[in-house]
Amino acid sequence: MSEVKTWKQWQPVDDLLEQVLAAGRPRLSIHPIAKLQSALFQHLVWSSFITVGYMLLLLASDYWQVWLGLLAAIGFNVVVIWKGIRLYRGLQKITLADTALLPLLQQFLDNCRRWEQLQYRLAVWVYPLAIAAGYLFGGTMATGLPIHYLLQQPLFAWGLPIIVLGLSIAGYFLARHLFKRKFGRYIKQLQANLVD
Repeated sequence: MSEVKTWKQWQPVDDLLEQVLAAGRPRLSIHPIAKLQSALFQHLVWSSFITVGYMLLLLASDYWQVWLGLLAAIGFNVVVIWKGIRLYRGLQKITLADTALLPLLQQFLDNCRRWEQLQYRLAVWVYPLAIAAGYLFGGTMATGLPIHYLLQQPLFAWGLPIIVLGLSIAGYFLARHLFKRKFGRYIKQLQANLVD
């Protein structure tokens, strides 16, 4: 018992250590590059799952109109994934770099902006095709009728451009919002660090 008492008397008290231990497990990293790397990896995984889902839908359809829209979406997703992988590898080079960091960070920010613009182009050019393909695919699956017959129905024919236009606009603004929410704050932090 005296050894425990002696140990407690000898043990120094460190207030900073007590604060860290009381706060729980410390965060692994709060650096914007590490956060961007994590967010980008999650984005690449989800993009891959969505692309595989498009491929499965493609196999389930018999109509060339649906194939056209889904192939456009798959092709553009593959390009976005490929560019995202290149961006992710560029992030790994920055975290492992032993050369001048400032030019690498500036190049990475430029690549992020280009990738962001590619995402917006996806929303403007490919979403309408994918939405139209989904609308036609859903119509054929729900009714069992061929596309040319469905397009002769006034309600279905007028619904197609309205749905495509409405969902394309909503998809574009949703894509902007999600990109800014997922990547924007880390890009701003990185920009602020570059300015300092």
